[in-house]
Parts: sequence; structure tokens; C-alpha cells
Amino acid sequence: METSASHERNLTVEGLQDAMAFLAPHVHEFRCRRLGTDWAGVEAVVAHQGGCEFVSPVANFHFLEMCVGGSLKAINRLNGLATPAECVYRPGALFLLPERRAVHHISGKGDVLNLQVAIDPTIMRDVKADMVKGDPESSDILGYNEVFNPTIHAAMSAIHRELIDPQAGGAMVAEAMAQAICVEIVRRFSTKTLKQPQGKHTLSPAQLSAALEFIDENLSRNIGLNDVASAAGFSTSHFLRAFTAAFGKSPHAHLTDCRIGKARLLLADRKQTIAEIAVACGFYDQPHMTKVFKKQLGLTPGRYRADIER
Repeated sequence: METSASHERNLTVEGLQDAMAFLAPHVHEFRCRRLGTDWAGVEAVVAHQGGCEFVSPVANFHFLEMCVGGSLKAINRLNGLATPAECVYRPGALFLLPERRAVHHISGKGDVLNLQVAIDPTIMRDVKADMVKGDPESSDILGYNEVFNPTIHAAMSAIHRELIDPQAGGAMVAEAMAQAICVEIVRRFSTKTLKQPQGKHTLSPAQLSAALEFIDENLSRNIGLNDVASAAGFSTSHFLRAFTAAFGKSPHAHLTDCRIGKARLLLADRKQTIAEIAVACGFYDQPHMTKVFKKQLGLTPGRYRADIER
């Protein structure tokens, strides 16, 4: 076993796609997934897993896992664990494997569904640069095992909802949740001295105007929080709070409102089908637009168009 473990620890995976390929023999199936460029810096899958044993390769990302169903006893052997290695996978239990670490996982009989999320280390580095006193790289991220943290749980649950039921602005939600997770990890699971809280970060009128203009001009794209923050010339880690304080709603909520507004105009014009309008407004497809439209306005796009003609 030692020879195998030593060999596998020398392997490196660059993203969750590689990790899935490695884990494939050890899980029953991957049920939902969001990989690639849809969510900048965040990837997620739901894995159906039973008892198994493996030594993971080293990953170039932070790997988080949250049990969303079932029960499974396991041992996760990882240097720097913040909590003991013996654990039980049960709904709400959280696990973290920091970048550049490997874990020896051993689990017995049982069956669980796990939400697995990979976060690009640049997001963590940006958060540490804002929060850690002195050299951010001197702060080490600790792994944790069977932790129940309400902040991380809420953020992971939001990612899970976007994964299984995509909504308009999902990229913004996923990226904002990844930042919230990294903030809580630095607060609770790192060796650090934190900076003193700073004053409120505010958007200037010019920055707010630039953000609103960028959103309006890119409604058909799956833009993320980082895209809008960059357009405003603002730090991504503080942009969500600053935008919400300045505009009275989150970037995600404003993006959804803009997409609904554009859809209403196009529905009145009748030059395009509802399916074409859905794509033009940045929704995944017509059913997706119908769901959001009905939630916002209380009626379907088809009914809205019919009512205009009366």
C-alpha cells in the first residue's frame, strides 16, 4: 500500500475534470456537473459514492465536499487536518482538501450523495491578500473533516441549487459563493493573523455606471461577478457588498431584472420566437426563461405576449 500511496501522491490533477477521471472507479456515478468556463474559477459535481479506498493525487485547486444525502463511515488521512481523521459522511457534513495536498480515503459500507466543488486557488489568494496581515502566503490553509459550519453550508447549498436547477445569473451566484467560502475558510481554518476590519468599500458613481453599463451590454452572455467587477475597476472580493450597498440589490438580482426587462420588450415586438428571445436575453433555454419569468411576473412569456395583443 505504501508504494501505491507514494506513487499516487506524485500525480497532479489540474481541474475537477481530471479529478473525476481519477475518482470514476471509486464512485457509482456523477449525477450533475458544471465544468469548464460557465462558472469562472468554480466547478461542481454531485457524486453517488459507496465504500472504497484510494489515495488521491495532488490537486491544483481547493477541493470541498458536502454530503447531501445518505450515510457512510470513513477515515480521511491528511496532514494538517483541523479535526480528527475518523468521520461520518452524513447530510451537511463538510470536508476540505486544500490545494497541493493528498488524502488517503478509506470508507466502509454505506451509500452517499456528495456535492464536490473545486475552487481556483487564485480566488483564495485574493481573499487572503485582503484579509491576512503581512505576507498572505505565510498563512496556511488547514484541511477539515466532518465539520458543520453554517456559513460554508449555506454557500455550498446555493451552489448545489444552481447546479441542479440553473437560473439566470448562476455564474455570479457560484462565484460569490466561492468567495464567501474562502473568506470563512481563512477565518476559521487557517494559520493567520487577520487585518483589522477596514471601512466600508464603496463604488463611485462612475464605477457604478460602468458596472450597470457592462451588465446591460452583456445580457446574452453568462457573465460572472469577476467580469462585472473588472468592468467597474473594482476589487472582486469587495464588489458584491459595494454594489449592493450602492444600488440596493445584488448584481445577480439586477442582472435577472435586466434580462426580464429585455424579454418583455422583445415579446412585445413579436419579431422573434420565445425560444429565440430566451437565448438573446441570456437564459439557458425557453423553459428556463419561462420559469424565471413566471417567478418574477406571475405569468408565462406566452401569456404575457398574448395579453399585450388584447
